[in-house]
Amino acid sequence: MVWYCPVCWAEWGEGTARCLMCGARLHEDQGFAERLIATLGTHETSVVRQAARILGERGDRQAVKALVHALESTGDEFVLESIATALGRIGDMGAVAPLCRLVTSAPRAAREAACAALARLNAGEALPVLQQAAPHLGPSGLRAMEYLEGRAANPPPYPSDRWKRRAALEGDATALVREKLGLAGCPICALMSEDLDAFLAQWQYLAPLHKAVRERFCERRGFCAQHLAAMRRVASPQGLDIPLSDMLAILAEDIPKLKEAPWALTGSSSECALMGDEDGCQACALCAQAEARYVDGLAGLLQEHPFRPAYAHSRGVCLPHFLCVRQRVPDNGLRQWLDEVQRSCLKRLVAEMQSHLRKHSQRLRREMTGEEERASLRSLAMLRGDPAVVPGISTRLTSQQPDAGS
Repeated sequence: MVWYCPVCWAEWGEGTARCLMCGARLHEDQGFAERLIATLGTHETSVVRQAARILGERGDRQAVKALVHALESTGDEFVLESIATALGRIGDMGAVAPLCRLVTSAPRAAREAACAALARLNAGEALPVLQQAAPHLGPSGLRAMEYLEGRAANPPPYPSDRWKRRAALEGDATALVREKLGLAGCPICALMSEDLDAFLAQWQYLAPLHKAVRERFCERRGFCAQHLAAMRRVASPQGLDIPLSDMLAILAEDIPKLKEAPWALTGSSSECALMGDEDGCQACALCAQAEARYVDGLAGLLQEHPFRPAYAHSRGVCLPHFLCVRQRVPDNGLRQWLDEVQRSCLKRLVAEMQSHLRKHSQRLRREMTGEEERASLRSLAMLRGDPAVVPGISTRLTSQQPDAGS
């Protein structure tokens, strides 16, 4: 039998009484929770994540101090996410301050988990922190802010729970779109962003392990500029060292071909998308496939009469995806109804921005601002969509078939 040190996770034989690496006793009669808490000190990130998950699901309040210490001792995005989720599940208000620090300084996955945890804790004192960080928050963060402001009935799910739910619905584009409708931002952009994050995470894991993945990456001369930037936000240096060194070594031997790289095109991702699936950026190809799937899913839902009231009361979709969906709708009457809903969404944004300007006048500066404070950011998202997933692909999608009517 092999024994593992509960502190440093070193591996020892059955007869070893004390870890030769850190000195911890290997056979102390600890309870299950105590062993899990001790495991939080190991450098094996997958073990720390698993221990945090179990402690959170058990609701062990005795683990809060150790979880907070582990939170402040690591920079790993996914360890931070697991610990933030565990602290939210345990429900101890002593975790509010460290969770607020995550909102302002942590990478995206950990930041979203911290926001969801603060909402689950109903931590009203965290609302100013979320409001200040609003430009950098994702769907969970914005939903958490709305919940704490009293504008949403339910707190957001934890990111890990969302992925479990999404896995259960995988392959059903209409169900995924239905679930996203009503959240902050365009539901199609949100789903495409999740697909892109999953692709980049999988690529980062597989590229160092499999030569074929690196060869395909090198053949396409990497990703476009926007998706290289997205990769930089989510990747670890170790995940990039091997594939990037392979590609740069090839480019060093063939400098004239630099002009063929996706990131070297004058039109950036728009031009890259037009290069085709076999020549352009792999992430752009994935986004194009995801976009077509979710646009078709929403167009199909709109043909169901029970779904239309929910869509009419939502925030709609961004204008690039509105044009895509409009083209997929076969009925002229439905198309006119869709135009009216989108017009209402735009007028609502105009009214909110005008209200924000009015409240910033000297006379009304003390008046409380609400949803209109972020209307300008939502307007930019409405006009452009998520730039990480709509880099000119929508133009190609809408040009595939002529408009059936006005």
